[in-house]
Amino acid sequence: MAEVEVGGVKFTGGKMFAVITALSTLGGVAWGGFEFYNDYRNMKEQIQQYVAPDLSGMQEEISVLTERLVSAESNIDTKLKAVDESVLAALDYTRDIKIDLKADIQGIETQVDRVEKTVKATQDSIDKTLREVEIVSRESEKDVRDRMRETEERIWIYGLETGADDYLPKPFEPKELLLRIKNILKRVQKNKHLNPILKFGDIRVDLEKMSIKSKSGETKLNAAEKSLLENMILSVGQIFHREQISKIVHLTKERAVDVMITRLRQKIEPDPKNPKYLQTVRGNGYILWTD
Repeated sequence: MAEVEVGGVKFTGGKMFAVITALSTLGGVAWGGFEFYNDYRNMKEQIQQYVAPDLSGMQEEISVLTERLVSAESNIDTKLKAVDESVLAALDYTRDIKIDLKADIQGIETQVDRVEKTVKATQDSIDKTLREVEIVSRESEKDVRDRMRETEERIWIYGLETGADDYLPKPFEPKELLLRIKNILKRVQKNKHLNPILKFGDIRVDLEKMSIKSKSGETKLNAAEKSLLENMILSVGQIFHREQISKIVHLTKERAVDVMITRLRQKIEPDPKNPKYLQTVRGNGYILWTD
């Protein structure tokens, strides 16, 4: 094996390689340390030569910016507060409007209800008034008809009392006039065979003179009473219904017939309240008896 002698020390091949390796490593370390030291010296020189920049202006700028930021924040807070107040005011205003609108709507609905009730009440009042007017109109019309009928009956009675044998109000049919004239002529022919003197007890009736004599004096017969007595004396003991008597004396109301019978009794009956000759047949009419 090869040997090397350095400084009196012998190295074999293997040891030699280890030594070389160790020396190389030490050399590298030494070189690295030198480089690091060199860099350190350069850095130290730069640090010693370094001059700190002047930051006083920047500090003023930072102060100004800080003041601006604070002012901006204050303005923002103020504006946000104003916005909040505006929003709250708007909400309050909206709520007030909603309340007012609701109240207005309720007021309008109340007015509409009141108007509808007023219209209905007015309509009801108009309907009631129209019904009352209609009732009054019907009653007035009936009253007018009754008054006209009563007036017409008075005229008939007046005509008969003044001696007329019949009465025919206008307007009339010519044929009806002829029939009435024929009936009068027939009655006149029939009455030719009738004794004109009738006696009811102490009462004496003269149909021709249309007079009645009694102890108390003399009274007159009207044409209607004469006509009725002439018809009843020809049918003594026969019931004359009110309708028949109405046709004979030309009266339309049964009450008028009853009044006429009462007047006739006062003339021919000794005791009109207890008639003996001209009697009532209840529910049928009247009947004449003679002595």
